[in-house]
Amino acid sequence: MRRRNYVSSSEKMMTAVLVLIVALGFSGLAYGHWQDTLYFNGTIRTAAGLYQKTFVLTLTCNNPWIGLTYYGAIQPSGGGPWTSVQLALSSGEGSKLPGNEASVSDPDCICRDKVLTGTIADLSGGQYNWRIYTFYDGAQVTVGQGTEQISQDVTNFFTFGVTSLEVSKTVTGVQKMADGRYKLSGTITITNDDEHYAVILLVNDTVQYRAGGTWLSIRPDVFVCTPVSLIAPGATVTLSYYAIFDSSKPSTSEGGFDPLCPPQTQTQYRNLAEVTLFNHPLGIHVFHDTVSFTLPP
Repeated sequence: MRRRNYVSSSEKMMTAVLVLIVALGFSGLAYGHWQDTLYFNGTIRTAAGLYQKTFVLTLTCNNPWIGLTYYGAIQPSGGGPWTSVQLALSSGEGSKLPGNEASVSDPDCICRDKVLTGTIADLSGGQYNWRIYTFYDGAQVTVGQGTEQISQDVTNFFTFGVTSLEVSKTVTGVQKMADGRYKLSGTITITNDDEHYAVILLVNDTVQYRAGGTWLSIRPDVFVCTPVSLIAPGATVTLSYYAIFDSSKPSTSEGGFDPLCPPQTQTQYRNLAEVTLFNHPLGIHVFHDTVSFTLPP
């Protein structure tokens, strides 16, 4: 005869209590897991004290470089390799980010800015350098950079637009050196006129002398200038420079190489400063200024 096992009411109650405890345990684990995922500034903070940095780059619709590929990168301030991420066109909620709305720049044309985003994850807390860059003609061009303390997830909003410059220069000294060459020194002052960062590709200096109705150039043997790559909106920077040149060397003109040397009695000299801006409304643009000087005996 088969024997049946009967469960008493007290045993049933004990089983229900155990099931409830197990269920609460699982829900507690799930609750604890989701507590490790906190949303901050639109990014997700990972567990175990690791963080994320999100780049949000707005390219203004009138930027001639809106079609280039852009990257965000980060590096521990103490040194080490850079970690980069390619920035991609935002979608979904990204279309609501500041600067992604349409703006009318012309009655017959709707101008829409372009917003790119990218995230670098698993960062330990600490001080970091960051930059946003692109490539032009094979060279890396930084359009934004900075240093920050990361102790939580962080999102950087950066706008890359167009701007213009004012450039002026001075010659504060002309010295004849023991080897017969001359050392020219002075300053180059650059003012960023607009509301966007100015991306400086090159600062160059040329010595020129007048031959008839033409200014001919002498390439300096040495040119040293305070480095600059970015100028903040509305800011003015003054760069110190010096150039060492030999007035007896052949010169160049707009037509190419000129085999003639400048005459030693030549008194009409000038110094030309050229500053190349990457993000001008028309693309790459060179601003310049000149100042006259005389050679010492």
